[in-house]
Amino acid sequence: MGAWVFEASKVHVSNAALVLQILQETIVFLHTPAHSAQVEIVQLDETTGRFYRNPKLSVEHPYPVTKIMFIPDKESQKTDLMATTGDYLRIWQIHDTDEEAKKLELKSLLNNRPKDEYCVPLTSFDWSEVEPWRVATGGIDTTCTVWDIDKGVVDTQLIAHDDVVNDIAWGSGVAGSVAAVPVFASVSDDGSVRMFDLRDYRHSTILYESKPPQTPLIRLSWNKQDPRYLATVQRHSNTIVLLDLRFPSVSVSELHSHHACVTSAAWAPHSKHHLCSVGDDFQVQPLNPKPLKP
Repeated sequence: MGAWVFEASKVHVSNAALVLQILQETIVFLHTPAHSAQVEIVQLDETTGRFYRNPKLSVEHPYPVTKIMFIPDKESQKTDLMATTGDYLRIWQIHDTDEEAKKLELKSLLNNRPKDEYCVPLTSFDWSEVEPWRVATGGIDTTCTVWDIDKGVVDTQLIAHDDVVNDIAWGSGVAGSVAAVPVFASVSDDGSVRMFDLRDYRHSTILYESKPPQTPLIRLSWNKQDPRYLATVQRHSNTIVLLDLRFPSVSVSELHSHHACVTSAAWAPHSKHHLCSVGDDFQVQPLNPKPLKP
């Protein structure tokens, strides 16, 4: 296994979270104090090679943000949208073609419990690449909710786990593969990775259970270039567990390159052989796992 290691700045962030998401020439900068958040879009000036911020593309978020994503749109044909989760799922429209009219506009606020007095915080979400009108969210109430964001309604809601759902991922990307069907997976404090097929959402497949049993799984990433493979991360562990859909219940490989707890991992969008991870050792590690099964 090969790895390049980048040292992150050792900044004290006890009351803040700094999140960077890079998409083409745009970055989302997220500063999260105790009870609110400031979301800013930062863009690249190709002439100077420097990033700059525009106060018009900034918005106050009324609850700490747990995840943020741009709409998956490789061809740049769709409306510029961005989504955030926290107390609710929010869809934002980005207006940046006219300098005078630049702004982040709240397009929709989606609440799966509109009759309840209090919200149920959402821990994570993922945006389907194959069906971009679908967004799946996970919450502390053990449920996964699939939204039709075009209609602003719940498509499906599942009691997915026995404990908090920590992360969720669509198996989307390669047409003609297992990922071309509406499938998603989730991980939970109950220590399991479960896969759901929306064609028969009443049943799920347990792909993996953590060891020791019921050790919480906190992150999940689905390989977009080879959707047979997933990666998951256990809480308080320096191990990244690689899974193969053809061999449920067992890991096909485990990566131990970090010297402290791994906090997230993601497959490269352009390569089925590369994975990137970050950890409490202040390192970002692009990894090249040993060849997996063909």
